[in-house]
Amino acid sequence: SGTAPSNAGSATVAGLAPALAMLREFFFAGSRLDIIFAWAGVFVIIGQSVFSAYIKFAINGWYTSFYDLLQTSGAMLCSNVTALVDEAEEAKLTESRQKVWLGLVEFLRIVGPYAIFSPAARWLRSHWALRWRMCLMRSYMAGWDPNVAPVEGASQRLHEDTRMFSKGIETYLSVFLNSFCTLFAFTPILMDLGTKIAPPAWPSFAWLHAFGHSWMFASAALAAAVGLGVAMLAGSKLVG
Repeated sequence: SGTAPSNAGSATVAGLAPALAMLREFFFAGSRLDIIFAWAGVFVIIGQSVFSAYIKFAINGWYTSFYDLLQTSGAMLCSNVTALVDEAEEAKLTESRQKVWLGLVEFLRIVGPYAIFSPAARWLRSHWALRWRMCLMRSYMAGWDPNVAPVEGASQRLHEDTRMFSKGIETYLSVFLNSFCTLFAFTPILMDLGTKIAPPAWPSFAWLHAFGHSWMFASAALAAAVGLGVAMLAGSKLVG
Protein backbone atom coordinates (compact mmCIF):
# COMPACT_ATOMS: atom_id res chain seq x y z
CA SER A 1 0.00 0.00 0.00
CA GLY A 2 2.96 2.29 0.58
CA THR A 3 4.02 2.12 -3.05
CA ALA A 4 0.58 2.90 -4.51
CA PRO A 5 0.86 6.72 -4.33
CA SER A 6 4.38 6.52 -5.72
CA ASN A 7 3.24 4.38 -8.63
CA ALA A 8 0.35 6.73 -9.31
CA GLY A 9 2.70 9.72 -9.35
CA SER A 10 5.10 7.93 -11.68
CA ALA A 11 2.24 7.08 -14.01
CA THR A 12 1.12 10.72 -14.06
CA VAL A 13 4.63 11.93 -14.89
CA ALA A 14 4.99 9.27 -17.57
CA GLY A 15 1.67 10.31 -19.07
CA LEU A 16 2.73 13.98 -19.21
CA ALA A 17 6.08 13.23 -20.83
CA PRO A 18 4.76 12.82 -24.42
CA ALA A 19 2.71 16.03 -24.14
CA LEU A 20 5.71 17.98 -22.83
CA ALA A 21 7.84 16.56 -25.64
CA MET A 22 5.31 17.73 -28.25
CA LEU A 23 5.26 21.19 -26.66
CA ARG A 24 9.07 21.34 -26.65
CA GLU A 25 9.34 20.36 -30.31
CA PHE A 26 7.38 23.39 -31.46
CA PHE A 27 8.24 26.07 -28.89
CA PHE A 28 11.90 25.33 -28.18
CA ALA A 29 13.43 22.66 -30.43
CA GLY A 30 12.15 23.63 -33.86
CA SER A 31 13.70 25.91 -36.42
CA ARG A 32 14.03 29.60 -35.64
CA LEU A 33 11.06 30.38 -37.87
CA ASP A 34 8.95 27.70 -36.17
CA ILE A 35 9.82 29.02 -32.71
CA ILE A 36 8.96 32.59 -33.73
CA PHE A 37 5.68 31.45 -35.25
CA ALA A 38 4.89 29.31 -32.18
CA TRP A 39 5.17 32.18 -29.72
CA ALA A 40 3.56 34.64 -32.12
CA GLY A 41 0.57 32.31 -32.36
CA VAL A 42 0.24 32.31 -28.58
CA PHE A 43 0.18 36.11 -28.57
CA VAL A 44 -2.43 36.10 -31.35
CA ILE A 45 -4.68 33.78 -29.30
CA ILE A 46 -4.25 35.96 -26.21
CA GLY A 47 -4.87 39.14 -28.23
CA GLN A 48 -8.03 37.74 -29.79
CA SER A 49 -9.36 36.72 -26.37
CA VAL A 50 -8.68 40.15 -24.88
CA PHE A 51 -10.15 41.93 -27.90
CA SER A 52 -13.21 39.66 -27.89
CA ALA A 53 -13.84 40.42 -24.20
CA TYR A 54 -13.54 44.15 -24.90
CA ILE A 55 -16.05 43.87 -27.76
CA LYS A 56 -18.54 42.04 -25.52
CA PHE A 57 -18.12 44.71 -22.86
CA ALA A 58 -18.52 47.54 -25.37
CA ILE A 59 -21.62 45.97 -26.98
CA ASN A 60 -23.16 45.47 -23.55
CA GLY A 61 -22.76 49.19 -22.85
CA TRP A 62 -24.08 50.05 -26.30
CA TYR A 63 -27.21 47.94 -25.75
CA THR A 64 -28.07 49.92 -22.61
CA SER A 65 -27.82 53.36 -24.16
CA PHE A 66 -29.25 52.43 -27.57
CA TYR A 67 -32.39 50.67 -26.35
CA ASP A 68 -33.04 53.46 -23.86
CA LEU A 69 -32.81 55.82 -26.82
CA LEU A 70 -35.21 53.65 -28.84
CA GLN A 71 -37.69 53.65 -25.99
CA THR A 72 -37.56 57.43 -25.68
CA SER A 73 -37.78 57.96 -29.45
CA GLY A 74 -40.63 55.47 -29.79
CA ALA A 75 -42.64 57.14 -27.05
CA MET A 76 -42.04 60.53 -28.65
CA LEU A 77 -43.07 59.25 -32.07
CA CYS A 78 -46.26 57.63 -30.74
CA SER A 79 -47.25 60.77 -28.86
CA ASN A 80 -46.86 62.82 -32.04
CA VAL A 81 -48.99 60.54 -34.22
CA THR A 82 -52.32 61.78 -32.87
CA ALA A 83 -51.23 65.27 -31.81
CA LEU A 84 -50.44 68.36 -33.77
CA VAL A 85 -46.70 68.70 -34.09
CA ASP A 86 -45.23 72.14 -33.75
CA GLU A 87 -41.76 73.18 -34.85
CA ALA A 88 -40.20 72.49 -31.44
CA GLU A 89 -41.59 68.94 -31.29
CA GLU A 90 -40.55 68.33 -34.89
CA ALA A 91 -37.02 69.46 -34.06
CA LYS A 92 -36.91 67.10 -31.07
CA LEU A 93 -38.15 64.24 -33.24
CA THR A 94 -35.52 64.98 -35.89
CA GLU A 95 -32.81 65.11 -33.23
CA SER A 96 -34.01 61.79 -31.84
CA ARG A 97 -33.81 60.18 -35.28
CA GLN A 98 -30.28 61.50 -35.69
CA LYS A 99 -29.30 60.02 -32.33
CA VAL A 100 -30.67 56.64 -33.42
CA TRP A 101 -28.62 56.74 -36.60
CA LEU A 102 -25.55 57.82 -34.65
CA GLY A 103 -26.14 54.86 -32.34
CA LEU A 104 -26.14 52.51 -35.32
CA VAL A 105 -22.94 54.10 -36.59
CA GLU A 106 -21.43 53.62 -33.14
CA PHE A 107 -22.34 49.93 -33.29
CA LEU A 108 -20.59 49.60 -36.65
CA ARG A 109 -17.56 51.35 -35.18
CA ILE A 110 -17.47 48.79 -32.36
CA VAL A 111 -17.95 45.58 -34.36
CA GLY A 112 -16.27 46.71 -37.60
CA PRO A 113 -12.67 46.11 -36.46
CA TYR A 114 -13.63 42.77 -34.95
CA ALA A 115 -15.30 41.68 -38.19
CA ILE A 116 -11.93 42.19 -39.89
CA PHE A 117 -9.67 40.98 -37.09
CA SER A 118 -11.57 37.81 -36.15
CA PRO A 119 -11.34 36.00 -39.55
CA ALA A 120 -7.66 36.93 -39.83
CA ALA A 121 -6.99 35.64 -36.30
CA ARG A 122 -8.87 32.41 -37.03
CA TRP A 123 -6.78 31.85 -40.14
CA LEU A 124 -3.56 32.47 -38.20
CA ARG A 125 -4.69 30.07 -35.47
CA SER A 126 -5.46 27.35 -38.03
CA HIS A 127 -2.09 27.90 -39.70
CA TRP A 128 -0.46 27.85 -36.26
CA ALA A 129 -1.97 24.44 -35.50
CA LEU A 130 -0.98 23.14 -38.95
CA ARG A 131 2.59 24.38 -38.52
CA TRP A 132 2.75 22.63 -35.16
CA ARG A 133 1.63 19.38 -36.80
CA MET A 134 4.26 19.73 -39.50
CA CYS A 135 6.94 20.36 -36.87
CA LEU A 136 5.91 17.23 -35.00
CA MET A 137 5.82 15.17 -38.18
CA ARG A 138 9.36 16.26 -39.11
CA SER A 139 10.62 15.25 -35.67
CA TYR A 140 8.92 11.87 -36.00
CA MET A 141 10.29 11.30 -39.48
CA ALA A 142 13.81 12.09 -38.25
CA GLY A 143 13.54 9.16 -35.85
CA TRP A 144 11.88 6.79 -38.32
CA ASP A 145 13.74 3.52 -38.73
CA PRO A 146 12.90 1.74 -42.02
CA ASN A 147 14.57 -1.43 -40.76
CA VAL A 148 11.96 -1.92 -38.05
CA ALA A 149 8.90 -3.90 -38.99
CA PRO A 150 6.12 -1.43 -39.87
CA VAL A 151 3.10 -1.04 -37.60
CA GLU A 152 -0.23 -1.21 -39.36
CA GLY A 153 -1.91 2.20 -39.47
CA ALA A 154 1.10 4.01 -38.00
CA SER A 155 0.97 6.89 -40.52
CA GLN A 156 -2.72 7.47 -39.88
CA ARG A 157 -2.15 7.36 -36.13
CA LEU A 158 0.62 9.96 -36.40
CA HIS A 159 -1.63 12.16 -38.51
CA GLU A 160 -4.57 11.90 -36.09
CA ASP A 161 -2.48 12.29 -32.92
CA THR A 162 -0.71 15.42 -34.12
CA ARG A 163 -3.95 16.92 -35.46
CA MET A 164 -5.89 16.25 -32.27
CA PHE A 165 -3.10 17.48 -30.01
CA SER A 166 -2.39 20.76 -31.81
CA LYS A 167 -6.07 21.53 -32.41
CA GLY A 168 -6.96 20.57 -28.85
CA ILE A 169 -4.33 22.85 -27.34
CA GLU A 170 -5.40 25.72 -29.59
CA THR A 171 -9.11 25.23 -28.79
CA TYR A 172 -8.75 24.79 -25.04
CA LEU A 173 -6.36 27.71 -24.70
CA SER A 174 -8.73 29.92 -26.65
CA VAL A 175 -11.80 28.87 -24.65
CA PHE A 176 -10.02 29.30 -21.30
CA LEU A 177 -8.67 32.74 -22.20
CA ASN A 178 -12.02 33.89 -23.61
CA SER A 179 -13.79 32.87 -20.40
CA PHE A 180 -11.16 34.48 -18.17
CA CYS A 181 -11.03 37.74 -20.12
CA THR A 182 -14.83 37.97 -20.32
CA LEU A 183 -15.17 37.45 -16.57
CA PHE A 184 -12.46 40.04 -15.95
CA ALA A 185 -14.10 42.58 -18.28
CA PHE A 186 -17.52 42.23 -16.65
CA THR A 187 -16.21 42.26 -13.07
CA PRO A 188 -16.99 46.00 -12.56
CA ILE A 189 -20.56 45.44 -13.75
CA LEU A 190 -21.02 42.42 -11.47
CA MET A 191 -19.58 44.32 -8.51
CA ASP A 192 -21.90 47.27 -9.20
CA LEU A 193 -24.95 45.01 -9.51
CA GLY A 194 -23.97 43.30 -6.26
CA THR A 195 -24.36 46.62 -4.44
CA LYS A 196 -27.88 47.09 -5.85
CA ILE A 197 -29.23 43.54 -5.67
CA ALA A 198 -29.29 41.45 -2.50
CA PRO A 199 -28.32 37.76 -2.56
CA PRO A 200 -31.17 35.19 -2.64
CA ALA A 201 -32.88 34.78 0.71
CA TRP A 202 -33.15 31.00 0.41
CA PRO A 203 -31.29 29.09 3.15
CA SER A 204 -29.26 27.11 0.63
CA PHE A 205 -27.77 30.37 -0.66
CA ALA A 206 -27.01 31.87 2.74
CA TRP A 207 -23.26 31.40 2.15
CA LEU A 208 -23.39 34.06 -0.55
CA HIS A 209 -23.90 36.72 2.11
CA ALA A 210 -20.31 36.14 3.25
CA PHE A 211 -19.06 37.81 0.03
CA GLY A 212 -20.93 41.05 0.70
CA HIS A 213 -21.40 43.26 -2.37
CA SER A 214 -19.17 40.98 -4.47
CA TRP A 215 -21.56 38.03 -4.24
CA MET A 216 -22.48 38.17 -7.95
CA PHE A 217 -18.83 38.11 -8.98
CA ALA A 218 -18.19 35.21 -6.58
CA SER A 219 -21.17 33.32 -8.05
CA ALA A 220 -19.92 33.82 -11.61
CA ALA A 221 -16.36 32.79 -10.71
CA LEU A 222 -17.58 29.73 -8.81
CA ALA A 223 -19.86 28.69 -11.68
CA ALA A 224 -16.97 29.00 -14.13
CA ALA A 225 -14.63 27.01 -11.85
CA VAL A 226 -17.20 24.25 -11.27
CA GLY A 227 -17.99 24.05 -14.99
CA LEU A 228 -14.29 23.80 -15.86
CA GLY A 229 -13.71 21.16 -13.18
CA VAL A 230 -16.65 19.03 -14.29
CA ALA A 231 -15.55 19.29 -17.94
CA MET A 232 -12.01 18.22 -17.01
CA LEU A 233 -13.20 15.26 -14.94
CA ALA A 234 -15.69 14.14 -17.58
CA GLY A 235 -13.21 14.67 -20.40
CA SER A 236 -10.44 12.76 -18.65
CA LYS A 237 -12.60 9.63 -18.78
CA LEU A 238 -12.92 9.97 -22.55
CA VAL A 239 -9.17 9.98 -23.18
CA GLY A 240 -7.35 6.67 -23.27
